[in-house]
Amino acid sequence: MFLFYILTFYLIFLYKLNIIEESFQKLHFLCHLFSAPLGCEQPPGVDNAEIMGSLKASYAHGEVVKYICPEYYLLEGQNFKKCENSIWTGKVGCLTPCTVNRGAMNNHNIRFKYRRDDKLYSTHNDFIEFVCSKGRPSGNTGMRVQCNNGVIILPTCQ
Repeated sequence: MFLFYILTFYLIFLYKLNIIEESFQKLHFLCHLFSAPLGCEQPPGVDNAEIMGSLKASYAHGEVVKYICPEYYLLEGQNFKKCENSIWTGKVGCLTPCTVNRGAMNNHNIRFKYRRDDKLYSTHNDFIEFVCSKGRPSGNTGMRVQCNNGVIILPTCQ
């Protein structure tokens, strides 16, 4: 009979222990559910972009930082990142312009079709047209070429 009481006491103890453990799990879940979201450290740098305004040491959940691209650079995605529970979200990018100068054109025996400038900056996806300064076009590259994120393949004349 004594063994029965000990066994019963032990089972009741385990049952109560399980209830307490479940309560702690529920309490832990509720704490996570209702806890305040975390802030963020300084926002990440973005290639060829600058942060508008002054930089702070830390940012609250929900704060937004705006970026700006320099002249001739083209914004890709959003112009901001947002602090969301210690993580910066949002895609910001600045696509690089293409530069064509007199030296590069002389090396390919070409000149601008519609301009007399010695140098031209062209934004991403813009087209530039050339004509031969001497000779005729060679190869399979047309005389109208497109800027692709800082890369432009110049036609050649011979």
